[in-house]
Amino acid sequence: MKLRKYLWELAKIFRKGNIVRIKPTMRCNLSCPYCSVNKAHGRAPEFIELHYYHWVRIIKGNEPVKMVVISGGEPGLYDCVNLLINWCVGRGYLVQVITNLTNISKFRRIYKSWRVIFLSTYHPVGSLERYLMNYNELSRKFYITVRELRPADDMLPQHIPWAQVKAISDSQDETPMKIYAPDGSVHDSCQALDRAGE
Repeated sequence: MKLRKYLWELAKIFRKGNIVRIKPTMRCNLSCPYCSVNKAHGRAPEFIELHYYHWVRIIKGNEPVKMVVISGGEPGLYDCVNLLINWCVGRGYLVQVITNLTNISKFRRIYKSWRVIFLSTYHPVGSLERYLMNYNELSRKFYITVRELRPADDMLPQHIPWAQVKAISDSQDETPMKIYAPDGSVHDSCQALDRAGE
């Protein structure tokens, strides 16, 4: 039922309303060798991370807003991610959180709502046991869809039977879209942000 409501609201977004994409942090607690950010820098780029009030101003400045997409880095490492998501839900926005689901302490503080959906990326370099434990806990409150990320040349069987394998390639995330970096700077695509500061 909550997914049906979410998808119905999502369909209406394409008729009217902005989608705001923010990356409040570029930090990550995994070091995947196939990460597009690490490919560009050898490490995650360092940004000054702003308080969630800054993101509130950016979201308000993009009215009419229908959806806020929060990713990173790993958004679970951003101190105010729960406050930001709760503020968005209180305003009636749909929220997508793109996360590796390995650090959910802040996500536990999000209000239960059908307006929040998690797009989880499972990485074989992490702990499958911990991932599944976090998945099971959060899935009782929110809808979570999973894709497994691995190098394009990795032909090993999938670790998770319900995950869709997604190959990483140099052309990933070239789709033109406005992305807000942790310091509030604006980039034309995820790839442009990944390569910022080269």
